Amino acid sequence: MLLLLALVLQAPIAPAPLAPALETVAERQVFQRDARNGVELRVEGSCLDGLAALHARVLRGTERVVVKELALRDQEGPRQRFTGVVRVPAGGWYALELAAGADAASVLRVERFGVGEVFVIAGQSNSSNYGEERTQSEDDRVSAFDGVSWSLARDPMPGVQDRSTGGSPWPRFGARLAKALDLPVGLASTGFGGTSIRAWQKDHVFVTRDERRLELFRGLATRLDQLAGARAILWHQGETDALGSMPAAEYVAYFTKLKDALAAELDAPLPPIVVAHASYVPDLAPEKMQPIRDAQAQLWKDGLALEGPDTDELRGESRHSKDRIHFSKRGLAEHADQWFDRVRALFFPPKPADGAAPNPNPPR
Repeated sequence: MLLLLALVLQAPIAPAPLAPALETVAERQVFQRDARNGVELRVEGSCLDGLAALHARVLRGTERVVVKELALRDQEGPRQRFTGVVRVPAGGWYALELAAGADAASVLRVERFGVGEVFVIAGQSNSSNYGEERTQSEDDRVSAFDGVSWSLARDPMPGVQDRSTGGSPWPRFGARLAKALDLPVGLASTGFGGTSIRAWQKDHVFVTRDERRLELFRGLATRLDQLAGARAILWHQGETDALGSMPAAEYVAYFTKLKDALAAELDAPLPPIVVAHASYVPDLAPEKMQPIRDAQAQLWKDGLALEGPDTDELRGESRHSKDRIHFSKRGLAEHADQWFDRVRALFFPPKPADGAAPNPNPPR
């Protein structure tokens, strides 16, 4: 009897259902700002029937940016839905509170979310985590999204489909952009090392070395759909196709097919795709790499993609000390800086009068 009582006392007590449960805003989440330099933020979830009213409060420090009562709708069982849309200007970090009244104590609080710039990253190993040393964003306003949760951007970047564990250029890229724009930055990496552009086609099943069966296209499309808005897709891929002697016209055709399939898949408009010059393989003859470089340049010329950085020019000490194709610590910094320079030039060119960078509605 005493043993039974002791077991009962030690057994964990099941927590009460969360009231409310928020479904649309997560800790450290970054929302892509719109043409009016803000976002229509959906606040949606469920709460217990006992709440007669529910308000959303968006705060910047102690300042109330917006307060709005949410609509309540009864559901089956002891819960009800709450919904509402609040207009939040670009910036962050913000806090979001839910409370029974405009001035009541909060019953739920998201400590940090932001409205700024979001980028999806795709391609092969140099878009993923194959760098020689890991890095971390020096700006707290840079978040990484893995398809489920948001976290401070640090290597290995979460969300990549290849489970790579090294370094990447993206924490530094995000930190430089956040500082330049004075805005939060969200990054979602989806790359897979060693992949041809063929492997990124819709319905292509890619079999990994550990016998996983992946559809890389589906991983990329899903991430875009989950974010419901991004400034651009950053595409760094081509080394495998240079090694495989893919003709330029074939690469252009595969890229066009990929882009069209993504556009047809998404409910929202497809963001522009920024394509880097990426073809460098150590000891490969230049004439083997040139068709991929020609293809990437053709994409820019035909308006299928925007011109990204030329990372092929990063060689010598910029490359990994062992494999010479991936990037060293120095090379990762240069890689990040090249991407920052191109993204800023494409989307946020400084204004001659005051040098200000932010432009909430750059040309697509």
